[in-house]
Order: sequence, then C-alpha cells, then structure tokens
Amino acid sequence: MNTSEFLMIAGAIVPDRPAIIFDGQTITFEGLAERVNRLANGLSEMGVGSGDRVATMQVNTNQCIETYFAAAQLDAIYVPINFRAKTEELAQMLEIAGPSVLLLGKRYLSLVPEGKQLSGGIILLDGEADGAHKNYEA
Repeated sequence: MNTSEFLMIAGAIVPDRPAIIFDGQTITFEGLAERVNRLANGLSEMGVGSGDRVATMQVNTNQCIETYFAAAQLDAIYVPINFRAKTEELAQMLEIAGPSVLLLGKRYLSLVPEGKQLSGGIILLDGEADGAHKNYEA
C-alpha cells in the first residue's frame, strides 16, 4: 500500500467532503482522486514509471498535492524543488535529482538551464503552453 491508496479510499468513503480548499476553490475527495488519476495517466503516457522522479517548482498549490499523489500512484518519486532557487541552484538540483519530468509555474520557466532535456519534458502549471512545453490542465 502506498499513500495514493489513502486518497482513493477517502474518495470512496467520503467522496463529497472537501479535500482541498485553496484560492477560493474547493476540491472534494472524489474530485481530487479524479484529477490525480488523470495526471498519473498523463505522466504514465509520458514514460514516467516506478522509480522515476517527478519534480515540481511552484509555490504551494493544489497542483503540488495532485502531483504528489500522482507520483505515488505510479511508484515514482516526488521531488519538490525550492521555488526560491536561482538558475545555478536549479541546474544543480536537476542534475542531482535527475527528474524525468518537471512541473513548474510559468514564472520559473526562465530559470530552467538552457538546453536542459528531460525525457518527459516540462509541464507548465499555469498560463498558456508555448508549443515547446505541455500545459497541466490540457
């Protein structure tokens, strides 16, 4: 049993109870489980699997929680990266962690080292996708 199963159990027992209340939005346990499943399926289609690392760089949002549970569902490793990191620090963190995919807020995109290749790519958590990167809600 891993932590993603706790979410699925809560989604089955108390589906209509609030799981996340953030920025004026309430997400129920059932809604959270659906979003986590959708994200886990998307990450899986991008090649993320057991033992792979899924990194996030964003201030605290519901997407960080969803990413944590989606990574757990895939037996992947959730790697939160400090959103205050500078380009050089981020480069070192990415080198050490070796994530397959990086989910980040659009305002942090300029910090990603130029030419940095990730097997699963970069997913923007907010804003419009720019063709080179995927959008979280897509």
